[in-house]
Amino acid sequence: MKKCPHCHEDTFGAFELFTLDYFHSNECENCGNLVRNDGLRQLLVVPAILATLSFIFVVLSIVPEALEPLAWIMIILMFLPIILLAKPVKAEQADATLSPFTPNLRNDKVIMVSGWNEDELCKILDSFIAEADSGPPPGIEMHKQYENYFRLTFPEDIHPSLFASLVNYLMYPIELSTADHSLAVVGKTTLDTSFPGIPETLNGQKAVLYVPENDREYDVVYMQTESGINLANSFGEGSWRRIDEARMPIEVKRLSLSGK
Repeated sequence: MKKCPHCHEDTFGAFELFTLDYFHSNECENCGNLVRNDGLRQLLVVPAILATLSFIFVVLSIVPEALEPLAWIMIILMFLPIILLAKPVKAEQADATLSPFTPNLRNDKVIMVSGWNEDELCKILDSFIAEADSGPPPGIEMHKQYENYFRLTFPEDIHPSLFASLVNYLMYPIELSTADHSLAVVGKTTLDTSFPGIPETLNGQKAVLYVPENDREYDVVYMQTESGINLANSFGEGSWRRIDEARMPIEVKRLSLSGK
């Protein structure tokens, strides 16, 4: 079983992985969101099948004749690379594009993370950078404050959409389980016109970004401005919208205050 990149539930078994394709999207049985196969993984399937077939022919040429009928069962192995190499990714990633953006080398964007150790956090960031295929990869500097508490800064700046996406990804990384971790992630920045959907009246205000309490969507980030305005950004929508409830977890409040 492999996890859905939207809801992070083990919903993709052998059959679903076998039929997963880069050019056509499938629905997750749990959340209903669209998923496709990772393009690079699909490219590796053909050479993997050829290598598997070569191995099978070698085995068939050396096994005793009495065992030959059993050996032919190994033909099934040629289908295993299709299943083992499949990696469900969000379908919208294939067409994801970022709005025009001029980096600000004096930006104040920062993300504070608690709950991951240094090795885990490095793995998460490497994976995020590898999947950020829209434009140049963001430069991220990691500063260890205490044990399992880090500050992430962006000396070359980062697109606001990627900034919000990283806040979410640090809570729901695909490669690591969150079951044994007590996580808190909060992003802080000064708003400007590069944030899609933000009212002009909020430009220049400080804001915090976080994953809401009791989250069941797994692809949304909330924002609260210093004037108390609450907004949400679902990655399927691509822009910020006004909401009534902040739903800010107590851990996020504490982490935000500790970073002042």
